[in-house]
Amino acid sequence: MLVEIKGIGFPNKGAELMLIAVMEQITKHYPEAEYVVDFDCHYQSRAKYGLYQKIWLSRLGLKSEWLSSIIPLSIKKRLGIKDSKDIDVIIDASGFRYTKQWGLKATNNYMANYIEHWKTEGKKIIFMPQAWGPFDDSFKEPIDKIVKFSDLLIARDPESKRYIESLTGTNKVKLYPDFSNLLSPKNPELFDIDVPENSVAIIPNCRMLDKMSENDAKIYPDIIRGFILQLKKKGYNPFFLMHEGADDEQIALEINSCLEYEIKILDHNDPLVLKGIISKCEFIIGSRFHALVSALSQGIPVISMGWSHKYNLLMRDYGLDQYLIESSITLEESSITLNNLIDELDELKTSVFKISNIEKEKTKAMWAEVISVIE
Repeated sequence: MLVEIKGIGFPNKGAELMLIAVMEQITKHYPEAEYVVDFDCHYQSRAKYGLYQKIWLSRLGLKSEWLSSIIPLSIKKRLGIKDSKDIDVIIDASGFRYTKQWGLKATNNYMANYIEHWKTEGKKIIFMPQAWGPFDDSFKEPIDKIVKFSDLLIARDPESKRYIESLTGTNKVKLYPDFSNLLSPKNPELFDIDVPENSVAIIPNCRMLDKMSENDAKIYPDIIRGFILQLKKKGYNPFFLMHEGADDEQIALEINSCLEYEIKILDHNDPLVLKGIISKCEFIIGSRFHALVSALSQGIPVISMGWSHKYNLLMRDYGLDQYLIESSITLEESSITLNNLIDELDELKTSVFKISNIEKEKTKAMWAEVISVIE
């Protein structure tokens, strides 16, 4: 069985976590399964997971299938190339792509323009739990296509589900949480990474600068800087943890340049090691969605600073609404939020751990449904 996994762009560690989760669960049921990704995934990134590639460039459309067809089979085997027509199952693990925030072009080029064609080839098409919307009327036709030709369509929060249903009138959308919560962390000590006691990871996101209003983007680094100073005064060891690439790191570097004493910037190329680092923290302050999931799924409370509804709904799922830093918050209000979390930390750890077990059971039920659709 040949499975294409869409939406796992590198170096986003959240996307990589979803890739690992898909491969782990599918291989458990289909040990012979092989996996293929789009041509734009860099060789070094896909090679470590044994991923094949297909020659498919959205700007060329279906003509790229013809390009693949003229390459001799012996060359394809040597280069690890698979034909699109040979794919049995397409699993879309995009996380957050189908929304007016990323634009109609992304929805069309990535899925809507081709889903009917892929369905006529007999492929099973599954959309894993992800955030959807908001949409405007221009999205109705492409989202209608996605609804019509998908075999399983899952939203990971009620608001995303409502966005699809309001636009299309469908009752087809299933609801399950993010599915990276079942992944086990790797012990950072095995990789010579020491996380001291009373540590708090701070995980920035460059999208907070280009997807928020100008005022919100301006205050974002100031809030993080305030958190760092406050944490130090209370005896915690804050450090930056990178969950994507250079743009996130640039935020950390700029904040460090404004501090009297810089804090550490930790990184690792294995997202399960990052999850292991998070497991050693008392709590985290984060703006990367899957970093928050990595914490919450291990019973670790979080303060979330997000740029879309997916953050709000995640915090609601874990009963942490009051620890979501909303847009236009003042520095004084953010300081109060941190104080409240510290005061209630023990109780929060207990409640978050209980909820994490419930969410994991939901994910197990989701995988049972996914396997049923494939079969």
